[in-house]
Amino acid sequence: MLTTLLALGLSAQAAKIPVTVNIGIGPTIGTVGTTGGLMAPSLGLGLQLEGWVSKKTLRSKKVRRRVPKQYRGMVRGMDDLHARPLPTWVVPDTALIAPLQEGPAVRGASWAPISVALSHRAKAKGPHWSLSVSPRIAWLNLSADGAETTNQGWYGASIDPDLQSNMKNTVGVAVAGSIGAGWTGEPSSAYGLDGRPWLMASGTVRLQIRVPIKIKL
Repeated sequence: MLTTLLALGLSAQAAKIPVTVNIGIGPTIGTVGTTGGLMAPSLGLGLQLEGWVSKKTLRSKKVRRRVPKQYRGMVRGMDDLHARPLPTWVVPDTALIAPLQEGPAVRGASWAPISVALSHRAKAKGPHWSLSVSPRIAWLNLSADGAETTNQGWYGASIDPDLQSNMKNTVGVAVAGSIGAGWTGEPSSAYGLDGRPWLMASGTVRLQIRVPIKIKL
């Protein structure tokens, strides 16, 4: 009986809060290399799928009442909140598809499921920007005339700047980049790669679509 009453009480306290689904897609140019040189760049797609909660919503009574007391100070100090649901982690944020010139070529995809903000600013009436560091993994396909095509994993970390137009606009634009260092298989002279660590760099321009929804907290 007591358990039932508690469940009913929690259900009565449940509140729906506004969340924005932030979807971005656009062309990207990226490359990989080593301290001994970089491969020719490849064209691909930059992708983003996240949930965004504004500073105003984070500080609302609906949210404060549902956050445990020990975490309320942390929430009050946030400019906003970005979150990627676990199922979306399988979607890469960068996919390299087509080499831009003849010769040794790189294709592949990379993932950064979590990130830590080094610098971040979300203005109520202005651009949104961030500089974050992320553990990153990638799958690389390397090919060249006269050499055996190789597929290998890349494991490292990256620094990722991101600048977006006002997050409250339904349609926006973003400019983002990523530069990282990590390790993979043995470098091969067939691809013009010697030395370590392996480097990865990309730049993206995205079209952003923001879809407002409400979720139960």
